[in-house]
Amino acid sequence: MMKERNQKWQYHMAEGWVEAILICVFSTVAHAGILRVSLDGDGSDGESWPTAFTSVSDAIAASASGDSIWVASGTYNETLVLIPGISLYGGFFGSEGDDEFDLRDWQANETIIDASGFSVTAVKGASHTVVDGFTVTRARMKEPFGLGGAGFQCHGIEMIIRNCDIRNNFLLCYDPYLWCGSGGGILVLDSQVLIENCHIHNNGTMIRDGDGIAVEELSGDSVVTILNCLIYENPYDGLDIGGGRVTVSNTTFGLGAEFFDISGSDPFFPVRIVNSIVRSLYPVSYTISNSNVPDHPGNGNIDEDPQWVDPENGDYRLKLSSPCIDSGTTAGPATDLDGNPRSVDVLGIGRDGPGAYDMGCYEFQLPKADLNSDGRVNACDLFLFEDQWHGQ
Repeated sequence: MMKERNQKWQYHMAEGWVEAILICVFSTVAHAGILRVSLDGDGSDGESWPTAFTSVSDAIAASASGDSIWVASGTYNETLVLIPGISLYGGFFGSEGDDEFDLRDWQANETIIDASGFSVTAVKGASHTVVDGFTVTRARMKEPFGLGGAGFQCHGIEMIIRNCDIRNNFLLCYDPYLWCGSGGGILVLDSQVLIENCHIHNNGTMIRDGDGIAVEELSGDSVVTILNCLIYENPYDGLDIGGGRVTVSNTTFGLGAEFFDISGSDPFFPVRIVNSIVRSLYPVSYTISNSNVPDHPGNGNIDEDPQWVDPENGDYRLKLSSPCIDSGTTAGPATDLDGNPRSVDVLGIGRDGPGAYDMGCYEFQLPKADLNSDGRVNACDLFLFEDQWHGQ
């Protein structure tokens, strides 16, 4: 029996690491079930892969609160309007049984919501919903006097956006006298949203307001946590805050922001930045710890070249020489953006011992042949191997 998630939020401070914890209270829903979507289905009822709906919108129309919608890989040229209480999961091959949810792979089985040809938001959220494992792209939103949010629009809701690649979405406004909203990739307005394990890049707005993510408040509270995300190549800014409580944790802001990685702030709630890499900040109020940021010494912060592997080509993993290795918090999420384990202690670098987290969204991984855990494979490892071999 599937469960309906009733989502509430709280912040937890543990040894300097600010984590947004989503507390899920489950209640059984009698009609909850699984609906399937596949380009190879016959579109009849969505109850199996052969009878799967051929559009995600058709599955949403047939769903009810508590249902999960499983979507097989492929490109779906449509926009989505969610209903409360449903969960959308991409990354399926298209043969998984009801008890084989864990077989899905959103990286190998890319599931694309292609909003090209429409002039509205790609995904309009609803309360108590989850969108997990999708590429959301090519939205060209034209909505004079609208709210904004070309990729995702979250207005007055609670929502989880997880394991998504949000790219090439644009909020268009050709008349300088018209307000067209904000948020090229994601708009959070009067909402509580967790954005986790996401790539957010190459999104934009013509009014240069929250090209990657915009957080705003009009008539309610916005509470946003950005966890284990990579945000880059959003032309003006990666994150713009007009109001609300925002926590940025274990996140990397890469190249490409002309203005600032993070701009704006709620005057009553400083932006919380923990265990992250942010190389340009609008000069407002922040609470920052264990991060690579400019002009905020103390609290475990550094201000150094993060030494990414190949940022010009989108690779923001850390070189062995990076000062961000083993320099973060002593607690954090169990995996990084690649799904690799955290934390990994590289001996002789940063803080040795358990709980030596790296700053940013990627954890440096030891090569398998690195027997002495120093981050290198060399003669020392060969000597250790020979010693252990002969000691058997």
